[in-house]
Amino acid sequence: MNYKEKPPTKRDLQQKINSTAKRNTALTNDWLRDNGLNDHTFTNVSLNIARATAMANTLLTQHRDLLSKRDIHALTDFQQAASNKRDCKHITDSFCYCVMNINTRINRAMFKQYRKQNQHVTA
Repeated sequence: MNYKEKPPTKRDLQQKINSTAKRNTALTNDWLRDNGLNDHTFTNVSLNIARATAMANTLLTQHRDLLSKRDIHALTDFQQAASNKRDCKHITDSFCYCVMNINTRINRAMFKQYRKQNQHVTA
């Protein structure tokens, strides 16, 4: 006997799309949480605040040893303000630029360390 497989119905296709979307949303929310953001961040805040929040989270979790006490204090203050919906409205672009400048300084310091290590290895 030769049985042909039935083509998927519209309902089957829609269920597959919905399950894929639900799985992808969960994965995206996990990734955002790992980077110090939440899934509702992008509808409520400006792009500068979202970028600075991700930078502050990365600096405090991965590069804390390169930060001064003053930098740590500024970054934690920013994170606290960004995590509170009411305080988030009062964050200015200059506060975001302060966090971005700290990030730039730390990235430059890391690159200098990397370059020194490579010079010693090749020499």
